[in-house]
Amino acid sequence: VMFFTLLWLAVMEGQQAALVGLAPVVDHLVYRDSHPVAYKNTQLVYLGNNMDRYLTGRQLMVVLSVFVINLCGSPLPGTAD
Repeated sequence: VMFFTLLWLAVMEGQQAALVGLAPVVDHLVYRDSHPVAYKNTQLVYLGNNMDRYLTGRQLMVVLSVFVINLCGSPLPGTAD
């Protein structure tokens, strides 16, 4: 569970970096023909206030993931001094 949650947390952080950080830099029309699925996904993300909704949901999932990782890494009852 811990390693899956760590991987999930890494993917969420990478998605945020890609969507927020590269939005003003990358010309999306360049990749419309070579990467049609990625182009459709980014168009959906940037439509209306979907980016704000994504960031709010991602933050909730990050808090949940860190909580689960903390529970997985805590000592077992009776073993801590």
